[in-house]
Amino acid sequence: AFDQGFAMPQSSSTMVKSVAGQAFVGFAQSSTTRHEVGFLADTLLRGTLRSLQTCTFQTWFGGSGGGTEQGTSVLQTTDGGYVLAGGTTSGGGGRMYIVKTNSCGTQVWSQTYPTPSYDWCNASDATNDGGFIFAGFRSVPNTAITDLFYVRANSEGDTLWRRKIGEGSNSQATGVRQTPDGGFIIIGFKQRPTIGGFAFYLLKTNANGDTLWTKLFHSANDGGTSVEPTTDGGYIFTGHSQASFIIYIVLVKTDSLGNQRWLRTFGPTNNEARAYAVRQTLDGGYIICGRTGPINSNNYSAYLVKTDTGGTIVWEKRFRNALSWTAYDVRETRDGGYILTGDIYNPATQVSDLFLLKTNINGDSLWMKTFGGSNNDVGLSVRQTFDGGYVVGGFGGPSTSDMYLMKTDEAGTVTAVHGSRTRELPERITLHQNYPNPFNPATTIEYELPSSAHVQLRVYDILGREVTTLVNEVQTAGYHAVLFEASNLASGVYFYRLEAGKFTQTRRMLLIR
Repeated sequence: AFDQGFAMPQSSSTMVKSVAGQAFVGFAQSSTTRHEVGFLADTLLRGTLRSLQTCTFQTWFGGSGGGTEQGTSVLQTTDGGYVLAGGTTSGGGGRMYIVKTNSCGTQVWSQTYPTPSYDWCNASDATNDGGFIFAGFRSVPNTAITDLFYVRANSEGDTLWRRKIGEGSNSQATGVRQTPDGGFIIIGFKQRPTIGGFAFYLLKTNANGDTLWTKLFHSANDGGTSVEPTTDGGYIFTGHSQASFIIYIVLVKTDSLGNQRWLRTFGPTNNEARAYAVRQTLDGGYIICGRTGPINSNNYSAYLVKTDTGGTIVWEKRFRNALSWTAYDVRETRDGGYILTGDIYNPATQVSDLFLLKTNINGDSLWMKTFGGSNNDVGLSVRQTFDGGYVVGGFGGPSTSDMYLMKTDEAGTVTAVHGSRTRELPERITLHQNYPNPFNPATTIEYELPSSAHVQLRVYDILGREVTTLVNEVQTAGYHAVLFEASNLASGVYFYRLEAGKFTQTRRMLLIR
């Protein structure tokens, strides 16, 4: 809940309502216990999900049009599944591409948001109604101009509204978060036609996506990459600037109206330093990740910087071996350390592998895992999951550049590998046990069809009365997953029955309130 847009009030005791609306949690805050108590609230909110989410996997999602897919942002949803947002060029042009999976990585639904032009999603966030906000850019037809573009969707990915911000100059959104008032804060960059170059572009909207204010910050050639609401009601954002032949990290703290309170710069002299993500930490400071090294050298180190509440560096770490490292995302973990993802590039083979790196509270490496094959694999987004493991979104794959989704355990280990391009058809009809089970309030039912068939999937109560029909249609061969939402049902035993041709099977599930 705290990772989905809350600003924790600076008071001795607080009542916090989760984004999904399931529960209220009280906690005491002090300089010595804030970290532990904050995650106790997370434990209580998630309930039995924390002990049930045990799947690990790698999977890929790609279109059939021979194009390229990329996952830029990953979220875990309240049912334990995942939403991977990005873009696709399959079928021509570019479109925002969103995939929803269950907790084991099987696709539940996918959505694209096509327009007459080229679109792409660079960032996403969960919203307080169970839906999502997606932000990126839309190209202006027949021009080289891009407009900042964002879409709000419901829990099924259906569009509620879409907005674009364009004033005849190039602009893009690179980060988005829902704010405590239900609106949104967006960071990106905007071209400055009169003086040249780009400026940091900060945009605040209301819940309907209407612009409340915008701010431009610039000193040289600037671009924002990540933004977060802060506990004092303001915002923190980061990115990088270029002056002459020097590229350096910029960290800016603003008040609630976007007015600058302070600005800090980081990076070795005469070297390149870029920032790709910033998060406020539980001690009120900030953690920033990116890369640093000689400009255009292909000899970078992944760069991790921890600051205090005023943006002063507490410590900084560099991670690399003989290859070139870049860290694209970082999150604080429940033990007070950090998890990073990005890529390790080999100049000799010109191929990147995805890395996942865990540190302690002081930024010292505890373990590092790499994932990849003969093609480029890159991690762009990471989050700690309800069970203490990690989910990573990015791009790569065994054949072409596909959307990449990986779930590991707490040690960064993966035991199952499957992909939407490479799966063989099932050999027989199979109805799987729902997951999670017991559940509250939603669970996923999976089944397999070796050939197309008319499918009926129904749910019954313990007295044999039909509760709902989940599926009643002809479906193609393959793997299918259906979400059963039981918010309006009482605790108890329920049964679900699959009928497909001459096949019939019933399984039992338990709803616990």
